[in-house]
Amino acid sequence: MSHTVPARVDGLPAVPLQRSAADCEPIPFVLTEAAELLPRRVPVVVRRQVVTVDCPPWCVAGHTEELVSLTDLCHEGESIALAAPTFSAGAPSSVRILSAYIAQYPFSSEAAPRLVLDANDDGECAELDEAAAVAFVDQLVAHGAGLRRMARVLGGLS
Repeated sequence: MSHTVPARVDGLPAVPLQRSAADCEPIPFVLTEAAELLPRRVPVVVRRQVVTVDCPPWCVAGHTEELVSLTDLCHEGESIALAAPTFSAGAPSSVRILSAYIAQYPFSSEAAPRLVLDANDDGECAELDEAAAVAFVDQLVAHGAGLRRMARVLGGLS
């Protein structure tokens, strides 16, 4: 008895040929090195003493200033902002709004990371925990959908 399957069996369709890798579209992906996902150890100067602390992977702060206390240590993420169109001095311009970044004071009594939001780019910031940040972003998305509806109406007005 042979263990070889014939290429064609009467009454059944032919076995489909498998495509080669050359015939396939590449699957886009990005490799993230495991080290990028782990905190890194950084030296921090506290009252002229060097202390090594864990720094989260999202932190972009240099931690170069001398601190009075470890409670002053702040991890800061990359800042983002929206450039909103405006009209100033008779010419089109833009103004920064909704500046935001993640901040964490890991050795303070409130050590959880916060979303720091500066709505008008005036230095008056709100610090939002996860629930408040998600609620604000939900409102922002709804506001954006309303703006999109208004913009689409403009196309039908001409």
